Amino acid sequence: MKVRGSVKPQTFTAEMNPRNDETVILLFRENAKEFSEEDETTGQTMTGYEYDEYKIVAPKNYASVYSNEEWLALAKANDSEPQPTIEDRLVAAEQAILDMALM
Repeated sequence: MKVRGSVKPQTFTAEMNPRNDETVILLFRENAKEFSEEDETTGQTMTGYEYDEYKIVAPKNYASVYSNEEWLALAKANDSEPQPTIEDRLVAAEQAILDMALM
């Protein structure tokens, strides 16, 4: 996923997962390039970095499971999989509710 930030990103970080303390979130960042563009509304110049960011949730002992290169490949594969749209999720939720009502 393309991301923009005001500071140059680190290429790799591991953060504790706030939803599950048995896992970490691995963040990989590639192709960081400086950008500068004018905001059409304010006329101010915005500067920062644009880069590709890939995330994957891994067990706390991630380093003993795969190398960083292998985790990055998995994160890229997950990023390229099509994500369901909001409409698809709503239809699935409605169907689940109907299925529960018929039980």
